[in-house]
Amino acid sequence: MGLIDNAPQLAQTLRQSLRGAARINRTFIKGSPLVARCLRHRRPPEPRELRELFESLGTTYIKLGQFIASSPSLFPEPYIEEFQLCLDRTPNVPFSIIAKTIESELSARIEQKFSRIDPRPLASASIAQVHAAVMLDGREVVVKVQKPAVRETINTDLNTAFLVARLLEMVTPTLSRSAITDIITELHASMIDECDFVKEARNLVAFNNFCAQSNISDVFAPLPIVSASSGRVLTMERVHGRSLVSDQWVSEADKQKVQRGLFNAMQAWLQSVSDCETFHADLHSGNMLLQDDGRVAFIDFGMVGRLEPRVWQAVQNLYAGIVAEDINKVASAMIDVGMTKHKVYQRELVDDLEAVLNGLDEEPIESAAQTTSGYAAGQKNKRSEQRADEQLAALMRVATRHGIRFPSAFTLLLKQLLYFDRYLDLLAPGTDLFGEEVLNASSLFDGPSAEIEPGNRGLH
Repeated sequence: MGLIDNAPQLAQTLRQSLRGAARINRTFIKGSPLVARCLRHRRPPEPRELRELFESLGTTYIKLGQFIASSPSLFPEPYIEEFQLCLDRTPNVPFSIIAKTIESELSARIEQKFSRIDPRPLASASIAQVHAAVMLDGREVVVKVQKPAVRETINTDLNTAFLVARLLEMVTPTLSRSAITDIITELHASMIDECDFVKEARNLVAFNNFCAQSNISDVFAPLPIVSASSGRVLTMERVHGRSLVSDQWVSEADKQKVQRGLFNAMQAWLQSVSDCETFHADLHSGNMLLQDDGRVAFIDFGMVGRLEPRVWQAVQNLYAGIVAEDINKVASAMIDVGMTKHKVYQRELVDDLEAVLNGLDEEPIESAAQTTSGYAAGQKNKRSEQRADEQLAALMRVATRHGIRFPSAFTLLLKQLLYFDRYLDLLAPGTDLFGEEVLNASSLFDGPSAEIEPGNRGLH
């Protein structure tokens, strides 16, 4: 009787196992020729052939490629440059499947939760796709729905990737120094976190609570609707707005509003690093939307960072060193925050850092205020974000040469700072991210505050 009672669960487990086996087989068929060549010639894969393989393998490997491109902590420059081209080409999931997921997750028919939902997705990526909808009470919302079997695919793919990477590290010393298996482990945890929409809802609430308690009224995040959300469905207030670097900001009044919005966003984010439970760790220009009333909305809290006190102290020291142009202090902070199994010689690290830090601003980007073409402004923004990646890569390469590996939260933090630095170049040229004007406007050096208590902008 027990076996019969458990039949549905056993059938589901069997289906998952078969899907996993089929996925491993597909990955092996596509990837084994490249792995065999690398083992035979004892060389790492060429950047282009690895990117093309990742794109052909879909969801997880595309995210892995984008992780390499956007968080280049330990990879050689050719891989960083090549994976800038790694595109998320995952197809849209038919709305019939999306509707079944919504109804299954919410234990209700769609019409019992929404008066209308657009079958055409607003956006679609590897993990989820987003649909516009209207609640029964008339509120405009967006519904983020996880694609089928994403978590299973991630687990299968990254466990397989871990084993392959371990094998490659054993036979190629240069890859061993890059600690690819450690990166895959971090990415695995990060992607599984992104699959937990309950956590993302909590991140939204925590940020809004932080803003309320900090008297920040110019920056906010959309509120989740708990009655229409679950682990795989997240319903949020719909936020209308335009990117801070949109080419539609043309008038002088627009430009002034954009500059104010950027400063408000930057100051709120800097303060959230120390005073909020988590900080937003993916602030590319599409995730900051300027409202008509001048407020800025932070969206997409699937990727967040958390700083340990030790890392936070090192961040403060690193900032102080950069502001004071004290390379020795920067080097010391890098050693303090980094994880290494070998002795680091600070004098040699200082010499390398001088070359990198002195070259960060050698190629100024033309500001948006100087740009007459909207298309040109958009292209400059893309180049500015890519340049932030290149700057981060340069700093990380110095660390790698000296056997230093940074915690992922530190790398995420640094990348957001480089984003803001480039936005300042575009929108407020002449303003220094590390200057007194910015530092005095935030509580960056105040240190972590007490634990945040629930505020009045919570799940509802």
